[in-house]
Amino acid sequence: KSLGAGVAIDLAGWRGAAKLVVESGFSSIREVAPVWARVLVPRAFWRYRFENFRKIGRVRVPVIVIHSRDDRVIPFWHGEKLFAAAGEPKFFLETFAGHNGDGFLGEGEVGDLGLFFNE
Repeated sequence: KSLGAGVAIDLAGWRGAAKLVVESGFSSIREVAPVWARVLVPRAFWRYRFENFRKIGRVRVPVIVIHSRDDRVIPFWHGEKLFAAAGEPKFFLETFAGHNGDGFLGEGEVGDLGLFFNE
């Protein structure tokens, strides 16, 4: 989730994984920095660009991107950009829990998402 999504994308593309779940992920530090400008962004983040939208294309396993329209920390379009860059098979789950809400586990019915976990 969030910053951890960048780490998971990097590891899944580099080391492999069975599946990748990206919740509240951002496309890159440079694209999310204007949103974070209202808080102090540690300089270390600038060294690691977290260009997740480029790295997610290297992932060769099913990808689930979960993002909330109500997320005020990582805007919704970041999730859409990650989803567009991901290879198949992929699934997008839109939630309305905000950034630190219940996430997809609090959404109740998740429809076809279960197919990814049962493969």
